[in-house]
Parts: sequence; C-alpha cells; structure tokens
Amino acid sequence: MDKSQQIKLLVDKLSSERSSLLTRIKLVGKDKKIKSDVVIGELSKRTANVASDIANQLTSLLNKIEKAVNDYVAALEEEEKFFFGMKQNIFMIWAGEPRDGISNEDLIVFYKSKLQRYIKLIHEQYIKEDFWISGSENTTSSIESSMMSNINSLVSMLNNLGVEVVGLDSVKQVKENNVEFIQGESREPLVLENDRGLNYKKKLTMLYRLGVIEHLNGIDSLKENQSKISHLLSILLGGNKGTYQPYLSAEKSFPQSNSIQNYPLNDKLIEETNEIFDAIGIPQSNLVKNPSN
Repeated sequence: MDKSQQIKLLVDKLSSERSSLLTRIKLVGKDKKIKSDVVIGELSKRTANVASDIANQLTSLLNKIEKAVNDYVAALEEEEKFFFGMKQNIFMIWAGEPRDGISNEDLIVFYKSKLQRYIKLIHEQYIKEDFWISGSENTTSSIESSMMSNINSLVSMLNNLGVEVVGLDSVKQVKENNVEFIQGESREPLVLENDRGLNYKKKLTMLYRLGVIEHLNGIDSLKENQSKISHLLSILLGGNKGTYQPYLSAEKSFPQSNSIQNYPLNDKLIEETNEIFDAIGIPQSNLVKNPSN
C-alpha cells in the first residue's frame, strides 16, 4: 500500500473520531445538570471539567487531522498521483495531448472534454470530500493555486481557438459550477456528467436515436416548439429549462448550423451511444440512422 493510501486511511479514521466526538458533545449538551449550570451562569466543578476535557480532546483531534491532511497532500505530490490539486507537470500528463493533424473543431471538443473531466474531478474529490477543509491554510492555498493554474491552462487553449470560457475565474466560481462556453454568438453550458456517466447532451443523443424526439415533434402542442420541448426534457432528464434548446436548434439547422459544437448527433456521440445500446442489447438496426451519415 502506498504511503498516501495509508495516510488517507488515517484521515478517514480521524474524521470518524471527530464525528463521534461531535455526537458526544451534543449528548453532553442535553445533560440536565449541565444545562442548568449554563442557564444560571454558574458552572459547577463537574461541568467545567467536562467542558475542559471535551475542548482539549477536540483541539487535539483537529490538530491530528490537520497534520494528516497536510501529510496526505505531500504524499500525493511525492508519488506524483493524479488528484484535483496535482501540480501542472502531472496535470499535463493526466490531460494528455491531442493527436497530430486534428482539426480546430476537434481540438475544441478535445479541450472542452478535458476541462469537463477536470471540473468533475474537483467536485468529486474536493467539494464532496469535506475533510480537505481540515488541512492547514498553507496546504489549502497551495492546492487551490495548482487547481486554478490547471484550469487556466485549458481555458487558455480554448481561448486560442476562439472559445471564451465564462465562470472559472475563481475557486468560488468553480464550486458554483455555472460555466459557459461562448463561440461567436452561441453560448453552451459546461455540463458535468452525472453519477452514471451520461451528460445531458448524450442523453439527448440517445433519445434522438430511439426516435423519441421525432415523436415529440409530432405532437401538435409541441411541434416545432424547441423551447417547450427543452422545458419538458429538463423535467424528465434534469438540467435547466433551456439546457437542451441549443442542441435541438443545432440538430434542426444541421448542416447549416453555426453551432456545430452543439450538434447532438456527431460521429463521436453516435459511437459512444452505440456502445451503450450494444451493452443494453438494442441492435443498431433498431435505431434512427445518424442524419450526418
């Protein structure tokens, strides 16, 4: 077992002890004698001793957790592990490089995909794992600095390709996850994959392949009303009211669309959804043919 894995087990153990201690504090607070002491403002020797003992235990435990988290980060960096706060030289290995001779359009897709994966990694490892806040201020500052440096490197690549990225200027904005890509006059939200690995765009691709969108367009009250269909899809699949409209519009105007990056039936998405359908046991002969073919 690597040193970082051993330290992570210690962090988890200490975090569990902290939860147990906090539960104990709540139970002590319900002690009638202690509550009475607090109300009248005169702490008995027993109450003062209990309070002092708990305070000392909590301080000692928090110091142990802080040191363990700091040691964990140091071990990850020493072992050159991939994690959300990895240094840029490790990040560039993690991100990989586009293949030679790739078109500008495919480069945009490549860097958008890397940015999406990295933001997802940050949310899974940093925002959802609350033990990170127990690290020292220096450790937190260091890993957040690395995190923003890595984000900025991908944003810079996209900027050089004519794509503006809005909403990633600070750690606070990264946590809020309200990000958009702007190319020309089109705006596209950065959509994180859900726990099952399907983003909203890929879900929409699957519905196109199954003929569901064609069916919706055949309903009189929905016919040609992309806004209303997008609203309905957001209720069924998640997302915001306008999440699906850029994709619906791009499909409707294909191949004349100026927002080709929003096209939900590109070859890459077709290939990815074919893998899903194959795994389910739905033959491609049962699916709607890709209009771009």
